[in-house]
Amino acid sequence: MGFDEATVVIKIGNEVPMVSYSNGKVVMVNKSEIQTLNLKLNQGEFKDGDAIKPNIKELGRCETYA
Repeated sequence: MGFDEATVVIKIGNEVPMVSYSNGKVVMVNKSEIQTLNLKLNQGEFKDGDAIKPNIKELGRCETYA
């Protein structure tokens, strides 16, 4: 939030999705969509820098911006 004389600028929210990680489980909030993925299911022989394709599940939507 900022202002300069008669101009007021307000920015609410962030364009970067919020992420929570706990014990191999990830919950992501992107705008109003809530998604989850389990990184433990993707265990295997991966090398540093390898791309993995997690199985993302939709948990639902929220009516307010998280």
